[in-house]
Amino acid sequence: MTETITWMQFQGPNFTLRVPSRWFVLAAPNIQAMFAEPGQHQALRANLVVTLRTVEPTVTALAVGETSRESQERDYPDYQIETEGPVALDNTTGYYRAYQWYNQENNVHVVQSQSIFIKDQNMFTLTTSCSDTAREVAMPLLNEMLRSFQFTG
Repeated sequence: MTETITWMQFQGPNFTLRVPSRWFVLAAPNIQAMFAEPGQHQALRANLVVTLRTVEPTVTALAVGETSRESQERDYPDYQIETEGPVALDNTTGYYRAYQWYNQENNVHVVQSQSIFIKDQNMFTLTTSCSDTAREVAMPLLNEMLRSFQFTG
């Protein structure tokens, strides 16, 4: 039997998005918010991390995407890009990449996506993560969260 998902609206600094109501909401100095599915016995719980930082006017989402790809290729074992390219949100062009890699420490294949948008010199980075074995269930929820993301302010 499939559980019905109840959604709540999350209001962050300069953004909103919908989140499953049972998920945990965490915050730390280096992130705006992390949304994680409930559960304790998993090597990797499905999650969405939103970071926000001020950037110089010359910084572009494409340039940040290229730099992050270089570090991912260097740092992530068995790194494979599934798809990448420009993406638009509210007349703001961003950059999206879906990829997977192998986390040796936790012995898990990680499926991730990263969306980067720059609006009014604020860079929003949205990173989704789940294990390869949870992809079928987790990715539809994570993608719904990404689709609900909106700029405010």
